[in-house]
Amino acid sequence: MISNVKNSILLPGSFFHEQWETKIRMIQDKIICNTIYLFDHMKNPLNKTLNAYKQFEAINKLLDYNPNLRLGTLVTNISKQDDRVLEQELNEIFRNTSSFDFGIGLGDNRYEKSVRKDNASIEQNINRLIETFNFDKEGRSIFIGGFSVYTQYLATRFGLGLNLWNKDPKHLTKLVHSKNDNTKGRNSIAIRPSIEISKQKHNSLLDEVIYIIKDSTLDEFSNQLDSIK
Repeated sequence: MISNVKNSILLPGSFFHEQWETKIRMIQDKIICNTIYLFDHMKNPLNKTLNAYKQFEAINKLLDYNPNLRLGTLVTNISKQDDRVLEQELNEIFRNTSSFDFGIGLGDNRYEKSVRKDNASIEQNINRLIETFNFDKEGRSIFIGGFSVYTQYLATRFGLGLNLWNKDPKHLTKLVHSKNDNTKGRNSIAIRPSIEISKQKHNSLLDEVIYIIKDSTLDEFSNQLDSIK
């Protein structure tokens, strides 16, 4: 793996269906994992017949199991979340851990129908989160997922990290400008474990690679971890 770039994973929807404690131990044994991320979907995005955990419920479940795990959201749709409820969820998490990577998103229609808040409400929400919680790049970080001009604007305005889904690292160069101090979050890409990011494709803006783990049997889960380079 590229030097100085963090390895993290995104858990599939049916992660808790079977032997999840064993899977957590596998993650710790097989890879040097910075953050274990959980997604924000009401239904399993790839197969509606499979289970899908509730994001914050799952986070608290993992922290009860092991408070030393570094967890995060990839991503929390702030358009569908009530502001006060979201703050309550974060307060609960921060009572149990000092390290957390909070990914936010604006919602899209890729897997579920989404209603986006107006820009003013979105920016007020982000500003309130930043003022309420002490986010920084290493402890409690905050980043935004997306490839749009508006996402880029929000990252620049609020000093957020950027997450790109299934994009080549070179796209970070196109998106992130020097005027973005990026003081509150890391830049990352989310890809399948079978994809290796070579040093030739690496650029200095990439801080983290998040591997998307698919729903699978225990053996297949193990094989996916083995394939992470």
